[in-house]
Amino acid sequence: MTETRKRRLQNDYRELLSMKNEFFDFRPIVGTPPYVEQYELTFKIRSIVGVDRGAPIYRGIHVVRLSLPAGYPNEDFPKAQMVTRPFVFHPNWFTSGRWCYGSASKSTEGLGNFVVRMMQTLQYVDSIINPHSPANTEANSWYLKNRGSAIFPTDRKKLPQPVIGGIVVTNRRSGS
Repeated sequence: MTETRKRRLQNDYRELLSMKNEFFDFRPIVGTPPYVEQYELTFKIRSIVGVDRGAPIYRGIHVVRLSLPAGYPNEDFPKAQMVTRPFVFHPNWFTSGRWCYGSASKSTEGLGNFVVRMMQTLQYVDSIINPHSPANTEANSWYLKNRGSAIFPTDRKKLPQPVIGGIVVTNRRSGS
């Protein structure tokens, strides 16, 4: 493992630790903290898992497996796969349960901010949704038809912000 990867994994672990609260938790699956290469994330966020006659079907707990491939952070991005079923019904989540993180991701984005964006998709935060390149066209059509309604956002919890050494880690994405 390169020094760059070790340092990044260590900082990512610290960011996630700083975010733990009553609606976000995680556990390492592969690796020894702070050098974790795969996590199981648990979100207690109300999101949509389907639609019945046009009305949303909600679930309040979601488990996601988050893997940091060998090329992370320089050549590869984290891979997020929903574990709980049914998978979320969202324009930016594939029907296979994989999250489409979009072109906004950069290698400089810390894992904490990556996870915050994922939580925002679960909440259906409008500014995070990309309806122009949907991973799930059916969910996208339904969303666009209902956009601006009282359905969204599906959850209004104030999301945690990653902190290292007492400093809030702002989104380190460049070019955004």
